Amino acid sequence: MQITIDGRHVDITENIRTHIHEKLQKLKKYFPYLVDVHVVLFSQKFYRGAEITINAINFTVHGEETSKDLFASIDMVVDKMDRQLRKYKERMVKNHQRKPRL
Repeated sequence: MQITIDGRHVDITENIRTHIHEKLQKLKKYFPYLVDVHVVLFSQKFYRGAEITINAINFTVHGEETSKDLFASIDMVVDKMDRQLRKYKERMVKNHQRKPRL
């Protein structure tokens, strides 16, 4: 999984970079074949935000969150991605189950 981190009006420190890498590692439990993760951190007046785009082999997932704290925004958007990936995987498993024969 290749992780790209960009900042718009935000300096990316090593502390922020390690926090993002630790949080994104938990997403690999649903799909071990995530190809590319693009993280954009931004700052607007009083709010700090995080935007994540995940590219996998067959699909793309996108999420964005804002709050007054950058780390809280990162946590919220990773939780949003976690829910989206879990929902996608459940849908895949449900649609590929065999129908019982009568």
